[in-house]
Amino acid sequence: MIADSFVVIRDFIRTHLDEDPLALLGGETYSTLTEVAEVYEKEKAECEKRLVTINWRNEWVEEAIKEFHCPECGSGLIDVESTDEPDEKIELFCRDCEKHWSSCEILPVVINDLFASDNIESIHDGGNPVTTTCPICSNDTYHLEDDECLFCGGSVERVCRWCATEIPESELNEDGICAHCQHMLEKDD
Repeated sequence: MIADSFVVIRDFIRTHLDEDPLALLGGETYSTLTEVAEVYEKEKAECEKRLVTINWRNEWVEEAIKEFHCPECGSGLIDVESTDEPDEKIELFCRDCEKHWSSCEILPVVINDLFASDNIESIHDGGNPVTTTCPICSNDTYHLEDDECLFCGGSVERVCRWCATEIPESELNEDGICAHCQHMLEKDD
């Protein structure tokens, strides 16, 4: 978080003040600024090195974890307790504020965050979202193109087994029946 603010300060000085950060801040302050940024980058690289050794359930989860920032302090220094566990048992923590999460607790959040802007853009352009609510685990982690939940790994029938029409993403369910056929079945009861 601190290193990120140093980058913002540097960019502000260069862009808005049209000044050289070294000249404006002085050698000692500028040196501290770059040292902290270098330490942050080294710590970030170390965290990422450990995160990529995990056998994540799919590439989307791995990407989502790499993009994750601590919701408590905003730091990108997210690490794992142990790299020897399967991904559903991994304990993650923030190296800055030491907040801990289980992967089961945080994966739905980071997957949702990863696709949030894509979902908004796709819907804004008149298309379908990239992800939707999984009918199996109820997390917003069902990837429509991959036809699989990125959290629980479940997959559901996308074509109605009664009328053979495609089931819209808003009607996905474990039964593989579109809303119209479901209504007709309930009406017959």
